[in-house]
Amino acid sequence: MKIYRISETPSEHRKRRLKEDWLPMWREEAHRYFDQLWKNPNYGFSREEAYESLAKVMGVPPEKAHMHRMNPQQCKFVVDWSKQVMRDLQDMDRDFNVNYNK
Repeated sequence: MKIYRISETPSEHRKRRLKEDWLPMWREEAHRYFDQLWKNPNYGFSREEAYESLAKVMGVPPEKAHMHRMNPQQCKFVVDWSKQVMRDLQDMDRDFNVNYNK
């Protein structure tokens, strides 16, 4: 027997379950890219700076800019944003011979 939320149709239940099933995968993917910003010394971010930057672009307080608090859409944003930051830093180094390390 399936348990539905009050006023939830079987169709809504399936959609909610699908989102919930995909959420851990999106959070893991977000961490896979985001963590490179502070774990890889080539990018020059401390862990705190990386989370502060993420919070700023997301428009949330730093304490809310953590993957365990995000939905799949927010995790996808983190993946895309992290990739873009890494590309931009690499391009600066290549195009302008700017060392983005601290």
